[in-house]
Amino acid sequence: MNCYPIPSGFSSLDRITGGLHPSEFVVIAGKPAVGKTALALDIAYNTAVNCNIPVAFFSMEMPVISITKRLSLLMNGKYDVSLQLESELNPLAHAPLYIDDTQGLRVPDFRSKAEHLIEQKNVRLLIIDYLQLFSYRDRNNLTIEEVKEKLDILLQSLKNLAVSTGVPIIVCSQLSRFESKKIGDNWPRFSDLYDYDLFRKNADSLIFIHRRWTSEDSNETKITVGKFRDGEVADIQEANMKFQENTVGFTDVKKSE
Repeated sequence: MNCYPIPSGFSSLDRITGGLHPSEFVVIAGKPAVGKTALALDIAYNTAVNCNIPVAFFSMEMPVISITKRLSLLMNGKYDVSLQLESELNPLAHAPLYIDDTQGLRVPDFRSKAEHLIEQKNVRLLIIDYLQLFSYRDRNNLTIEEVKEKLDILLQSLKNLAVSTGVPIIVCSQLSRFESKKIGDNWPRFSDLYDYDLFRKNADSLIFIHRRWTSEDSNETKITVGKFRDGEVADIQEANMKFQENTVGFTDVKKSE
């Protein structure tokens, strides 16, 4: 099944990335509540429902029922409790979208589940929400440097899985802080991101979401896409989007001429 490149469903993003390609490892990063899960679900919905390409969505934070509600919002603009997944009228009932809501997955367990879905269900895209919820022992007793080392190993493991299976992986990553404080309403840069060096080292690209909470339109969103080659920045481009509260998803924003 040659379905690549897989479109994200956003023309502005696809112009930058060219879609998702085999073995790519993509990180969607941002501070809490900026829309990382929303963007990931947008891509999952477009891939599985609109393009009929099998997708596995690993949600370590929200249960299946919450994911279903979010997908229903994307489909209808509202959550219709009468439209269950089993309904013949629900496109989601027939879409090749497989949701796993196991909390605290360890990497070997995730790899086993992912390989099974790829082999048995022909899954062609893996999405994980989110990186910091992977489980490893003695997390609370680790030093900052040890946590960083664990994160490095985790990112390497996910990249290796994408390469060995040939299936692209998208993972959401929570950013709790920046390296430096910004003054006023300036957009942050990649260099301001904590652990940016690990993303650059292990990922093929980084999609950084930032929303201006202090602006007149707090739903205004900037998507910064960085492409990496051999641990170095190959290209950085930006796209403008808007967060839609009724669907809990994003739409493209065309630049004014």
